[in-house]
Amino acid sequence: MALPSQILVTANLPFVTWEESNFAAWSVRPDAHTATRHAQVDGAQVNDFMAAMLGYSVFNSATSTLARYPPEPHPSLTWMVAREVEFVRELGVPTDGGTDDSLLYPNVELAVNYERPEGNVGWFGDADMPPAATDESWRYVRFAQQFSLAARIIPRGQLLFTANPGPGQFPVPEPGVAMEVTSTITLQWLQIPTVVAKGIPLLPGSLEGNIAAVQGRVNNATFLGLYPPRTLFCMAPKLEIKPMANGLPAWDITYQLERRGATDTTGVANGTGSEDAAWDRIRLTDGLFYRVYRKPIPPAAADQSVSIFREADFTKLFKFA
Repeated sequence: MALPSQILVTANLPFVTWEESNFAAWSVRPDAHTATRHAQVDGAQVNDFMAAMLGYSVFNSATSTLARYPPEPHPSLTWMVAREVEFVRELGVPTDGGTDDSLLYPNVELAVNYERPEGNVGWFGDADMPPAATDESWRYVRFAQQFSLAARIIPRGQLLFTANPGPGQFPVPEPGVAMEVTSTITLQWLQIPTVVAKGIPLLPGSLEGNIAAVQGRVNNATFLGLYPPRTLFCMAPKLEIKPMANGLPAWDITYQLERRGATDTTGVANGTGSEDAAWDRIRLTDGLFYRVYRKPIPPAAADQSVSIFREADFTKLFKFA
């Protein structure tokens, strides 16, 4: 019989209690961190225990808000969180109260496996919300970035075969190409509960409309505090449905953003070149990047306040209203 001090309580579901076995193990390597604890649980609370340890999320359709119940952190190796619960054995004196008079044991021993989150995912609960946060991008998001080189066109007529005046100085007849450093940013937003309508799983709140309003556009303001205006282009997202620890389905949404440039060029005067690129700028022969505009329908003039790409508020990708 356990002493009162040996009874442990889960943070997400306080009514779920358990006892820890004396068996524990962990492994810490540069490329992987894992740990295991063994728990003895009331057989009637196994499902609740798994949900409490591994975490789950709940969407409130009335208020368009998301409640997070994050995975349980390891008590001493706190940078690891519970990522798997495995059955070990049944405990106690059995009865024949199981299905078809099978043996029914009152308690179960489970192994809780902990891992260090990939991609620096922040498994934060509602109480951890930063004061300045206005969307859900601060938690449950896995970040990755892949750098690459991209070929960008130099407009036709900008390059000459010779810089010297004379018969040999004539334009290169085809557009030129310059290589620019760019990157693909992947943001995987995890565990968004589904909303079911007529048996069809849907995105909650206004999220589907928000994604449609951003897809195929560039950012109109600095995004995530890192990416200046007009440096990101939103590609089509990838959506997958996966079960949460409580058995309910949830979406994993992967956003792919193509980056071009890394500085804010919105303050550069019209007709003036900038040292860095952006989605609304192209390189000319002086090596600088100049903003381009849509060709107007005569007799209207080009609107210099309008980007060649349509702009959107990228924070909508992480909002439900």
